[in-house]
Amino acid sequence: MTRRSVVVLVFLVAAAAPFPVSPRDGAAQAAGRGWLALGDSYSSGEGIPGTLAREAEGSGVATQGRDCRRATGEDTGAAAWSVGAYREIAGELGFDEIALVACTGAMSSELEGQIGEARARFGRGRWDVVTFSVGGNDVRFAEVLKGCLDVNSAWGAFDLTPGCDFSEAELRHRIDDLRASLAGVYDTVAQVVSPGGDVVVVGYPHLVEEVARWDGWRRTLIRNCEGIQSYDVGMLRSVTGYLNQQIALAAQDADARQGDRGVRFHFLDISRDPYEYSGNATDRHALCSADPWLNGLTVGITSGDWWELGRSFHPNQTGHTKTARVLAAFVRSNVSFDDIPPPLLAPFAGSWGIHGGTISITSDGAVTITWWINEPLKHPPVSGYVEIDLQINATSGWTATAVVTERSVPAGVDPTAGPGSGPNLQVGDTYTLTLKSPGIVGTRPQGETSWCDVDHYGACGA
Repeated sequence: MTRRSVVVLVFLVAAAAPFPVSPRDGAAQAAGRGWLALGDSYSSGEGIPGTLAREAEGSGVATQGRDCRRATGEDTGAAAWSVGAYREIAGELGFDEIALVACTGAMSSELEGQIGEARARFGRGRWDVVTFSVGGNDVRFAEVLKGCLDVNSAWGAFDLTPGCDFSEAELRHRIDDLRASLAGVYDTVAQVVSPGGDVVVVGYPHLVEEVARWDGWRRTLIRNCEGIQSYDVGMLRSVTGYLNQQIALAAQDADARQGDRGVRFHFLDISRDPYEYSGNATDRHALCSADPWLNGLTVGITSGDWWELGRSFHPNQTGHTKTARVLAAFVRSNVSFDDIPPPLLAPFAGSWGIHGGTISITSDGAVTITWWINEPLKHPPVSGYVEIDLQINATSGWTATAVVTERSVPAGVDPTAGPGSGPNLQVGDTYTLTLKSPGIVGTRPQGETSWCDVDHYGACGA
């Protein structure tokens, strides 16, 4: 039997995706749901004693050019909040893998590199849930804290006006600059989220408790908390609140942009829950509260891993564990994996003549192709016989391509019969094929001649 192929060209304007679909994506996606944990040191778990510095051991893939402090829950048992939440709900929601690639010192522009590392290390092209905190390094918050502690230079100890060196107005300006850049960052992340999947952007906790809630002796005698002057606390809390607010608004905007693709964005404000759930002292956990869940200025004396200044002003294991429980509850309540958009060919409903037949696309995105057999068939039809290539040419210089291999056998055809026997198609017969959800999302540069079969949303299958 000769192999027949119908090629349909549908022209539209499309943007080039930064993460072209790879042939192995389909196999990885079929296994189970995946969780991608991106972000900075607040996501990686650097503040937890026992978090190791490692360069993706055994993977052959370098991390972001530095040792990434990742609390994976292995080796020492230190577990970042993403790992804790994943463990709590993995079985319940069908997850079988978490890719923790958050890295110490990461800025928002480095999330794309983290995604690349995750794809190379874990062999997955898309994830069902993506979580991260990012933005603190963009506004250079570590630099701000060093200025507040007067350790930002050798001359800091001689500063006659101790306290923070940056004004609230300057820090808010930095945050405004961050906000302007987050749209592109979030859209990049959305490219690797499976339709129906979700992105949870996690905010930052307040570092220091309100001065009015300090113990009386600290408030009146020492007048500082872990080296931060009492008169700077209000400004730092205000800036942290503004940072969370702008990150939340950026996530809200991303949700509006990406919702049509079936990708939802959420913001989780951990500065309220779990860190400051109420006005009761037992529900408040910033530094200089009755029960802090963050490290102060530390050199590792009490944790046993010496000279770890990088862990200063980061959540400890309790902070990560409590955040994990809040995140797990949030995912249970807000992530359903069913926010999938209408079939992608629906906007192109209509009928056209093609060589040797016709093609029609219905309003629900189904495709019906009818053509006539114009030469004797050498072999009977078998599963996988018909292949339809749907090409979407983009003016941007890329071609989004759908290669749909129909694996069913037409009604009335015996796939086991030999040539010329059984109710097989003959010259003059009409062959009608209906495809309910052909995929159209794979991408390739124009001029490239090879690509892989894709499903409805672009993951390449076998």
